[in-house]
Amino acid sequence: MIQKFYLDDQNNIVSLEESTHFIIQELDDHDNIIKETFGVTKKPWEIENQNQKVGEPTKEMKEILNNIQDKNGNYVFRK
Repeated sequence: MIQKFYLDDQNNIVSLEESTHFIIQELDDHDNIIKETFGVTKKPWEIENQNQKVGEPTKEMKEILNNIQDKNGNYVFRK
C-alpha cells in the first residue's frame, strides 16, 4: 500500500496544488513503513516565505544525507 501526504511550509496536510513538499510512504501488509520518500512539489523560487538558501538542504534532507553509506560502509556526506 502507498500513502501520499502533501504538505505546506508549516507541515500541514494540504492539496497538491497548495503543497510545497511531500512524503510518500510504502507500507507492507502489516502497515509497517518499508520505504519513505521526501521531496518538493515546487521549484525553490516558487515557494513563498522560504527561509533557506536555494540549494541548501532542509533539516530532514541533511539527516537523510548524513546516513547514506557507500558499499564499504563509509558515510558519504559526513564531515
